[in-house]
Amino acid sequence: MLAVAFAMVSMSTSCLSDDEFTTSPLAILTSSADTVAFDTVITGRPSAAQRIWIYNHATEGVRISRMWMEGGTSSPFRANADGTMFVDGSATNLEIGAKDSLCVFLFVNIPATDDDTPVSQTDRLLFMTEGGAQGAIVLTASGLNVNVLGTTVISSDTTLGGKKPYLISDSLFIAPGATLKLEAGTTLLFHAKASLIVGGTLKAAGTLAKPITLRGDRLDNMFDGQPYDRIPGQWGRIVIKKESYANELKFCHIHSATEGIVCDSSNIDREKLRIESSVIHNVAGDALRACMSRIVVINSQITNARGNCVNLQGGHSLFVHCTIANFYPFVGGRGPALSYTNGTAQTSWPLTQARFANCIITGYSSDEIMAYPCDDESRAFNFKFENSLLCTDSIQAEQIVQCCWDNNTKTVWREKNFEPEFDLDYLLFSFTLSEKSQAVGRANSEISQEFCPVDLAGIPRGATPCMGCYEYVPPQAMP
Repeated sequence: MLAVAFAMVSMSTSCLSDDEFTTSPLAILTSSADTVAFDTVITGRPSAAQRIWIYNHATEGVRISRMWMEGGTSSPFRANADGTMFVDGSATNLEIGAKDSLCVFLFVNIPATDDDTPVSQTDRLLFMTEGGAQGAIVLTASGLNVNVLGTTVISSDTTLGGKKPYLISDSLFIAPGATLKLEAGTTLLFHAKASLIVGGTLKAAGTLAKPITLRGDRLDNMFDGQPYDRIPGQWGRIVIKKESYANELKFCHIHSATEGIVCDSSNIDREKLRIESSVIHNVAGDALRACMSRIVVINSQITNARGNCVNLQGGHSLFVHCTIANFYPFVGGRGPALSYTNGTAQTSWPLTQARFANCIITGYSSDEIMAYPCDDESRAFNFKFENSLLCTDSIQAEQIVQCCWDNNTKTVWREKNFEPEFDLDYLLFSFTLSEKSQAVGRANSEISQEFCPVDLAGIPRGATPCMGCYEYVPPQAMP
């Protein structure tokens, strides 16, 4: 692809005669940037390209006799000027026509070390014209050392931890009978399409101060101010297979995947998955899909999915103090915040329990809760909403206990429940509560104290707790 780009930007200046080029030292070239700062890159891997332009504002052509890296061949930075790759850190005899420009692509590949902290690198791209005029562009980059895991099968009990992230270049498999423990502060970086496949057991025990992060391995920006980490579909998913039970995720941040967590059909008499104080955010499919599984989700945020934020296909589930909100900002079809069913004529998925207590379930649509009962009235279809804020108009009254309706008859509804306001330009979403939200102070305190007396941000829930995973915190009085 780059070769095509280079060909497109190459200038046809070689046909100019010598008389059309100046050797005056006053013919000074300028650049589109004085400094090029690369985003954090993974050491040992070439970065994506950065592009700058060298401008000639003169009425005659200018030749650059030499362009080079000040660090020479030992520099981790590389360049391609007008389709010419630097040789031994430099390029010569580059031409820029009158009122024209030269395109330079820059790369960096920082050697890996054993350091746990990021490795900083600095160099300068220098150039000199035939007339002796000089220019310099500062180059900076930070390299992140990682533990590289290829196609890895965890076949015995294993613990991953430490300060260096783990790069999953293919997929990580936990074999049946084996347990993978992730220590607090562990980061897993997944390459495109790589997934975590759980046949055994996953125990991920983060803390408020040291959460566990599962995300894609693109550390750079799509464009200025927009990290790839805010773009969905950067990696695969977490799949919890049929034979896997007793999985625990606590203080885990899972985001920007193709899907979040997928639970395969299993024995609902055994707990398959427990999620506590965690975030699943910004995915290209379902954020949490559980087929005939027993799951418990406490004090967690499940938000912004192109599919469903939560998709329950039968099974036995409990959600307490969860914020389930679908404000997926990208084009294309978007599913609801919550979908649940007991199957079809071809698939029998009895819904023995789907209980939502002290939750917020909302999104952009007028109805963010979709129920799909089958025609077989003898098949279990048991759901209940208690002390929750609901964006829906389709639930029967007997399944609702002391809930609030999130609709346009209210002064504050949908995204106005949260502040600060969503920044759609930079894909920044906050699900902390607005003072005016109906969710403030209307949760059941007995349920709060039983399941999660402290919110996702570590704020104690008092006698009048809020619905959802975050308590409303009044702004501090100005001194």
